[in-house]
Amino acid sequence: MFGIDIIVRKVIEKTNSYILHYKAEEAQFSGTTALIALITSTTIYVFNAGNSRALLGKVYKDSPSVKSFQITHDHTLERFD
Repeated sequence: MFGIDIIVRKVIEKTNSYILHYKAEEAQFSGTTALIALITSTTIYVFNAGNSRALLGKVYKDSPSVKSFQITHDHTLERFD
């Protein structure tokens, strides 16, 4: 069985290969951003690069509204970490 990190790496590599092969000219002038969410029966794994943002919504029993929580941090030039 592959680990989650290996699965995500393979998905990113295949996507990158596709872009370089079929969209190379367009990719030359594009930025980088990606968001992958992998949901299992017990865990949500989220991977992001660039300014892609993942939010998780929660519905409370005593309220008809949905509360959102930001679960990733944008990777921007303004961040020094």
